[in-house]
Amino acid sequence: MSDLKDDAIRYAVEQAIAYEPSVKLFDVKVLVREGVVRIQGIVPNLEAKMAAERAAASVSGVRRVDNTLTVEDPRGLNDLDMGHAVDEALLEDPAVDPLEIGARVQDGTAHLIGYADDVAQEEAAIRAASRAPGIKATVSEIDISPGVDIDWVDLKNRVVSALDDADDLLPYGIEVTIETDGRVVLSGSVANDNARRRAVEIARTVDGAKAVVDRLQLQ
Repeated sequence: MSDLKDDAIRYAVEQAIAYEPSVKLFDVKVLVREGVVRIQGIVPNLEAKMAAERAAASVSGVRRVDNTLTVEDPRGLNDLDMGHAVDEALLEDPAVDPLEIGARVQDGTAHLIGYADDVAQEEAAIRAASRAPGIKATVSEIDISPGVDIDWVDLKNRVVSALDDADDLLPYGIEVTIETDGRVVLSGSVANDNARRRAVEIARTVDGAKAVVDRLQLQ
């Protein structure tokens, strides 16, 4: 019976990955055992690797995703070449200010540096860097410093409202608090890891959130 359920999960994961424009399904092999999904193969960039993981994690019944996908290693590219590619990706992304955010690449890892007004801008920079060829990981060293004073009560209300608008999180009990340094803290309980990731993702997109601290517990 477990094998039948795993087969259904594998099919659903493959369908979810197939809808990701940055991933070619024939490059990815999906294995499932007792609800634990393992994805393996070679993908063109880090963006595709993370997109495949998010797609797999979104499928009902998935307990955990082991992402063993390998980012393709373009021949002839060194750290300097990849650094130029990251700079170009940041320049092309309208959500990123290339005058405030830059990068240095070491051993295929893009270290993002500079300043951002909020987490949304930081996330945009991370996504842009992950599209550069050869980048295998990203590390954010971006300082999030809002250019205007933030009303923390208003920020809390907007985070709560954003979570309430997400039908897939109801009726889970998520509590929101704002720490004095502007970090959004999520506590309470959710049903599974997918709901936890979804809640953190929503909170990060709220304008003014400097960072999100995940203290959620599974029911």
